[in-house]
Amino acid sequence: MGAVTRKRLEPVLRALGAQFEASKSTLDFKTALDELRDAIDNTVRPLTRYLARVAAEPAKSLPTAAKQPRRVSALPSRASLKQSWQPRVQLLLAGPMFISLSAFEYGFGHIPQSLVLLLALWVIFEVLRLLLPSRTLPALASLGIAGVFGASFWLLAFWLTDMWAISLGLPSRFAGPLIFNIGSSTLILSLFVSATYIFQYNLVELRDALRTKKLELKRDKALFEQRIWVARRNYTYMVHGDVQSLLSVALTRARNATRPTKAELQLIRADLNKAQELINAPLNKVSIDLERELEALVKTWAGACDITFNIDATVRELLIADANLAFCVNELSKEIVGNAFRHGGSNELHFSIEASADSTVELIATSNGLPPALNPKPGVGLRMFDELSIAWSMVPNKNNVGAKISLTLPL
Repeated sequence: MGAVTRKRLEPVLRALGAQFEASKSTLDFKTALDELRDAIDNTVRPLTRYLARVAAEPAKSLPTAAKQPRRVSALPSRASLKQSWQPRVQLLLAGPMFISLSAFEYGFGHIPQSLVLLLALWVIFEVLRLLLPSRTLPALASLGIAGVFGASFWLLAFWLTDMWAISLGLPSRFAGPLIFNIGSSTLILSLFVSATYIFQYNLVELRDALRTKKLELKRDKALFEQRIWVARRNYTYMVHGDVQSLLSVALTRARNATRPTKAELQLIRADLNKAQELINAPLNKVSIDLERELEALVKTWAGACDITFNIDATVRELLIADANLAFCVNELSKEIVGNAFRHGGSNELHFSIEASADSTVELIATSNGLPPALNPKPGVGLRMFDELSIAWSMVPNKNNVGAKISLTLPL
C-alpha cells in the first residue's frame, strides 16, 4: 500500500510544490491551483477508494517456502518409573497363569489361598507404586527396574504360596527350575508391559506438545494477520484523513489568495511538503481511545438500537496496553451492530468482553430480532471475523430469537 501511494502521489506532490514555488504571475498561480484541484479529484480520491478496497481484502499471511518436516523420535530418552511399572496390568495378564500353576502344583483346594495372597500382595505393590516420585530416569533404567519389580512380584507371590502350602503339610515346589521359569517368563512379561506404557505415555506427551504448538501457531498467525489488517486500515485513514486534509487546506489557501504573497505561497508549499513527508514516513502506531469510540457508537445508534457494553476490568487494561486489539474491538463492534440492525432487525444489542485463560479475549455479542441464517453468505463482516479472530461462531439465542456472536481474539 505504501509503495502504491508513493508511486502515484509523490510525483504529483513534488510537481505541485515546484509549480507553486515557481509561480511568477497570476496565470501561473491559477494553473497551479487547477493542477492541485485536479490532483485531489483525480488522484487522491481514487487512491483513497483503492486503499479502502485493499484494506477490506483478507489479510492472509504470505506462503512460506516448504521445509523438510522435523522428525521427532517416538523412542523416549527418559521415563518415569511410576508410569512404566504397572502391577495391575501384570495382575490381569499373569494372574490366571499363576492360579493355574498353583492349582497344578498344590491342588485345586489351594486356589482360595493363592487368590488371597495374590490380591494382598498386589495391593501392597500398587501402594508402593503410588508412593514413588514422578521423577524421570533414563528410559532403559526405568524399563529395567520395572522388569525386576514385576518379576519380583510373581516370585514373592509364589514363594508365599509355597510357604502357606508347607504350613498345611504339603511338599515344597519352590525349586530351581520352577523359580527360573517363573522369573524369566514374568520378567519378559514385565518388560513388555513396561515398554508398552513408556511408548504410550511418550506418544501422549508428543501429541499434547504438537497440539500446543498448533494452537500457538494458530494464535500467532491470527495475531499477525490482525496486525496486517489494522496497519492497512490505519494507512488508509492516514491518506484519506491527513494527506487529503492537507491538500484540501492547500487548495483553500490557494482559492482565498487572489494575488498570493510570498508568505502565502510558502504556507501552500509547506502543506504540500507535509503531505509528502507523511506518505514517506513510517506509519505511526495505532492510536485509539476505545472508551470514547464505543460511547460514540452507542450515541450514534440511540433511538434505533439500544447498545450496552460490559468490559471486564482485566480486559480494560489489556485494551489500553494493546492499541491494535482496541482498534479491532472497535471495528468489530461497529460491524456487528450494523449487521444486527440491517439483517436481523435488532433494536437491542449487548456486548460482553472478557479475558480467557489461554491469552485470548472473548468478544460476545447477543441481540434480539431475527436469528442468523444457517449458511450465511460470506461478506465483508464474515471476512472480518475470519481475519481478526482465532475462532468465531454465530448461533441463535434461546427460543430462536436473535443471535449470539462469539469471537476469540488473540493477544
